[in-house]
Amino acid sequence: MNNFSLFKCIFWMLLIQYGLIFIGGDGFNIFDKILIVYILFKSIPYWNYIGKLYKISVFIFIFIGVLSNIVYKIQVLPGVINDLFLYMKFPIALFGGYLYGANNYDLSVEYDYIKKYCPIIAKSLAVVLFSNLFLGILPEFYEYLGPIKTQMLFFGHPTFMAATLFFYLSLYLFVNDKNKEDYIVISLFVIMIFLTSRMKAIGTLMVLLYFLYKQIRNKEITLKIREILVISIFCIILAWDKFVFYFVDNANYARGLILFNAIQIANEYFPIGAGFGSFASSGSMKYLSPLYEQYEMYNPDDIFANDSFIATVLSQTGYLGLIVYFMLIFLLIIKLMKISDSNRLLSVLVLLVYILICCIGEVSFFAVYIVPMAFWIGLQLGQEYNSKI
Repeated sequence: MNNFSLFKCIFWMLLIQYGLIFIGGDGFNIFDKILIVYILFKSIPYWNYIGKLYKISVFIFIFIGVLSNIVYKIQVLPGVINDLFLYMKFPIALFGGYLYGANNYDLSVEYDYIKKYCPIIAKSLAVVLFSNLFLGILPEFYEYLGPIKTQMLFFGHPTFMAATLFFYLSLYLFVNDKNKEDYIVISLFVIMIFLTSRMKAIGTLMVLLYFLYKQIRNKEITLKIREILVISIFCIILAWDKFVFYFVDNANYARGLILFNAIQIANEYFPIGAGFGSFASSGSMKYLSPLYEQYEMYNPDDIFANDSFIATVLSQTGYLGLIVYFMLIFLLIIKLMKISDSNRLLSVLVLLVYILICCIGEVSFFAVYIVPMAFWIGLQLGQEYNSKI
C-alpha cells in the first residue's frame, strides 16, 4: 500500500475538500469518496491480516441490511447502494489505516512532516479566526457563545470546523514532546475548537484536558475500565441538557422526531430494520423512501432529517444491526486499551470520543471527516501491532 504517500493525502484532505466546497460548492464533495475507493482496492490483498471478529462483524451487518432490503423492498437499489457505501466508510478507512500501519510502514518518517505543518495550520487558522472575530470577513454562524459569535470560517458549519481541528490536534498530540512550544500549538487548537461552541466538541475537550493534566503531571496515561466509565458518565452529564432539548422538550423538532420514528420503525420491522436507504439518511431522502409518508414526515429535506447516526442504524438495520455495528466499536475500544504509548493512546482516544459523542446528534460515521479520522486510528493501531512483534 506504500506506492505513494497515502498519509499525505489523508493529512491534507479535510482542508482541501472543505476549502474547495467553500469556493466552488458541493460539487467538490468527492475527495473522501475517492480515497475510500482507493483504500478499499489497495487493502483487498492484505485483508487476511484483519482479525476474524472484525470481518465477521462487518459481514453480518451488511447481511442484516441487505436481508431487510430483500424482505421488505422499501428502497430502490441506488438508495440502498448509497447508504451501504456510507456505512462502509468507517470500517474501510479503519482497516485500511491498520493495514497501512502494520505492513512494514514506519510512521516515524512522518514525524517531522506533522511537526512542521500542524503548527503552520494552527497558527494560520488562528490568525484568520481572530481576524474574523473583529472584522467579520467570513460567513458567520447564527449562534453565540456568551458574547462571542460562533465561528465556522470557511468550513460551512461549526461542526465541520471542530472536526477538522480535532483531526490536526490528534496528529499533533502524537508528536507532542511535552515542551512549551508544543503546548502552545495544542492550546491554539483547543481555543479554536472551543470557539465553535459545539457541546460535543467542548465535551471532548474536557476529556482531553483531563488526560493532558495527567500527562503534564507525569502520570501514566492508560485506558482502563475506570477511565471508560468516568468518560462515559461525564459525557452523559455534559450532553444531558442538549439531549433533553432535542429529544424530550422538542420531540416534534426534526431530531427528536427522527429518533422517535426510528424506534417505531425498529419495533415494526423487528429485529432487522427496514433496510439500507429506508430512513434517516441521505439515500432515503434522495430516493424518497415511502416511510417518510407512512410516518407523516412530509418534509424529509429538513436539515436535521439525517442528523443522528443512532436513528439511522436503528431504523435501517434494527436492534440487531445496532448491536453488531457497535460490537465493532467495542472491539476497537479493547484494542485501544492495549496501547502502551501514551501519546499514541491520547491521539486516537480524542478522535474516538469525539466520533461517539457526535453520533447521537449527527451521522458522524457517514461524515467527510470520518475518513481521515478512522484511517489515523487504524494507522496507529497498526503501528502498535508492529511495535510488539
